[in-house]
Amino acid sequence: MNEEIKSALKRSILKSLPILQKLSPNYQEPYLFWIKQEEGRWRGEHRQRVCVPCVFRGAENQLQEAASEFANLFFSTYPQYGEGKLVGICGLGSMQLAHDRACILKSAVGYLWEMHETFDCHESDVDQVIDDFEKFVELPTIQLRIQAELINFQMPAPTLQLADGLAIRRLNEREISTFHGGSLIQRMHHSWFISEFVIEGDMEVTKAIAGEPVKQIATQEIAFAKLDKAMRCLRTFKEGSIGYDWLHFKFVKFCPLALGSYGSLDQHVRPGIYKLSEKEVVILPDYAQRIFSLSESALQTACARLADAEARLRPQDQILDAIIGMEALLLAGLGKEDRRSELKYRFSLNYSTMFGSGEERWQAYNLAKDLYDHRSTIAHGGDLSGNGVRVGEKQCNINEVAMIAKGELRKLIKRFLPHANSAPYKKPRYWERAYFGISDPK
Repeated sequence: MNEEIKSALKRSILKSLPILQKLSPNYQEPYLFWIKQEEGRWRGEHRQRVCVPCVFRGAENQLQEAASEFANLFFSTYPQYGEGKLVGICGLGSMQLAHDRACILKSAVGYLWEMHETFDCHESDVDQVIDDFEKFVELPTIQLRIQAELINFQMPAPTLQLADGLAIRRLNEREISTFHGGSLIQRMHHSWFISEFVIEGDMEVTKAIAGEPVKQIATQEIAFAKLDKAMRCLRTFKEGSIGYDWLHFKFVKFCPLALGSYGSLDQHVRPGIYKLSEKEVVILPDYAQRIFSLSESALQTACARLADAEARLRPQDQILDAIIGMEALLLAGLGKEDRRSELKYRFSLNYSTMFGSGEERWQAYNLAKDLYDHRSTIAHGGDLSGNGVRVGEKQCNINEVAMIAKGELRKLIKRFLPHANSAPYKKPRYWERAYFGISDPK
C-alpha cells in the first residue's frame, strides 16, 4: 500500500478522534460491569459508559467528510475491495467495505476506542492501526483468535498451555464484563453464572475476496474441531462437568471486517465443578499433547465415548457410552468370528488382567461382568433403577453405576495412552498371554 493512501488514512483518523472525543459525553448508556469480590464470587453493577455506535451516528457527516480523501484513493487503487465487492473469511461471512465510504475509518477509530477506552489516543497508536491495515490489504492471510468460555472450570494458575496452540487463561474484570455484561442492547449473551476462564488460540486463515478461489476448510469447522479435542482432553483427564456454550472469533490485530460468535449447544453442560489442583496443572500439558496427537482408532473411540459420557444428562446414557468405550479397548483384538459370541466373558476376563493378585482379578472380573450386564439391560430397553444395582461387591444406584463405569474407562485410557502407537490391546496374543500372567512388551 503506497504512502499516499496510508497518509490519507492517518489524516482521516487524526481528524476524527477529537470530534468523537468531544461528542462522547453526550452519548452515554448504562453498562453492566462485573467486579470480583473473592474467589468464585462476582458482583455486577451498572455504570454510565460511552455508546460508540451512538457517537458514530452523531458524527456521521463529519466522519464521511474525514474519510472522503482516503476512500477515493483506496477504492480506486484497490478495486477488488470496491463497490459491490465482497471480502471476508471462509466460513465466517463476507461484507462490502465500500457500502459505506467511512466504513474503514469507523472500524479504525472503533478499534482504538476498544483498545484504550478513549478517543484521545497517541499518534503511535494510530500508526499501529495503519500498519495493521496495510498487512490486511497486502497479505493473503489474517490472524484470528478463537475463544470459548469454559463452564465450571477452576484452577489455581492464571494460564495453562494445552496443545495445538490452545491455552486456558483466567479472564480479567474487563473481559468478564465484555462477555457477561455490556449494554442492554449490545450484550453478547446472558448467563446465570460467570465463566472465569477461557480456552483460546490463534489461527491463520485465508482472506476471501469475491472472484478469487479459496481452498480452505471453513474456519468455523477448524475452530470447532480444535475445541472438540480440547474437551476430549479435559473430560478424559479427570471427572467433572466441563464444556462451553459459545465460540467467539476476534482479530489479533486491527482488521476492518466484522466477526461474530457462534453457539454450541452440543458442548453445553449443566452446572457443576471441574477443578484442577496444582499438581494436575503441571501434568495436564503432557497428557494434552498425547490426546491431540492421538490417531489410533480404538483409543480415539474410547476417548470420544468418555468425553460424550461426561456431557450426558441421563445416567443411562453415561453408562452406555462408558461401556462402549471400554469395549473399544478390551475387545479390540477380536476377529470377526470371535465377535459373534462370548463378548461379555471376554470383556470381563480381559479387564481382569489389568490387576495383580488372584483376588483382585476375581473382583475385577465380576465388576466388569456386572457393568456389561447393565449396559445390555439399558440397550435392550430394560429398567435399571433403585438402590440395589450390583456392581462387583457393591450395591449402587444408577448414578453411582455411571460414575464407576466412567472411572473404569478413564483408567483404561490412561493405561494405554502412552502405548497408542503400538496398540497392544489390538493383539489377541496380548490378552491371551495376560491370562497366564505373562506381560508382553507394550
